[in-house]
Amino acid sequence: IAGRCALLCETVYGNEAFHGMPVILAILAYSMQIYTDFAGYSLIAKGLAYAMGIAVPDNFHQPYLSASIKEFWRRWHMSLSEWLKDYIYIPLGGSRKGALRTRINLLLTFLVSGFWHGTGLTFVVWGGLHGLFQIIEGEITKRSVKKEGSGRVLSIVITFLLVSLAWVFFRSGSVMEALGIFVRAMKPGQFGILFSESITTMGLDARNLRILGFALAVLCFADVYQYRNNDFMERFEQQNILVRLGMVWLLLFLIILSVNLSSAEFIYMQF
Repeated sequence: IAGRCALLCETVYGNEAFHGMPVILAILAYSMQIYTDFAGYSLIAKGLAYAMGIAVPDNFHQPYLSASIKEFWRRWHMSLSEWLKDYIYIPLGGSRKGALRTRINLLLTFLVSGFWHGTGLTFVVWGGLHGLFQIIEGEITKRSVKKEGSGRVLSIVITFLLVSLAWVFFRSGSVMEALGIFVRAMKPGQFGILFSESITTMGLDARNLRILGFALAVLCFADVYQYRNNDFMERFEQQNILVRLGMVWLLLFLIILSVNLSSAEFIYMQF
């Protein structure tokens, strides 16, 4: 998933002829790229550690199913989130020194998160946006409200879109480049590219687009199931040995079927 999303993003971001729908798709594709890239090799690290008898905590809990930015940071890069809370937010005073100080502490904590990723202004803006999102979110809600049904679905969609917009700064080489991406995304047009052969000009041929679509559908199903039941592996382990072996071999076959793609470096290798 990450490798194919990377090709799509690189092609669209790097070609100013694309505007409107292709750029919006690239923005959303980067959200999936960074999630599957980082969560994927976090799971590899967890599996390798477990094979040696070391239990490593989860680093992701279906973050894109969060109904708020606050919830997102409880589910995204959990090791960093816990570190920021324990060593930055709480020592600054946390929420113990009044509403104004709480807002300042939140903003400072997320600015530190931006600096942790890099000294470029884009990372600072990315961290600052997440701090501002949480401050505004707190002002809107004022108190914790449990969202159910369609209300929660809408909150999940809004949260995902806000996170995706912030990722534009994270990916871009400069603030001006990020603003240029937003300008291109807001230009109307090229909606028909989704329903024509021109979609293959976005970096992926028809075969790889089908593989990406299928893989994203599987990922969405698995994440929703895990989010609702939290017992995906337990259910798998309860199956007959032949069923488990069959599922593993099917997964390996699908992976092998999809590997004829130039490899992209892990995003977080630069950090």
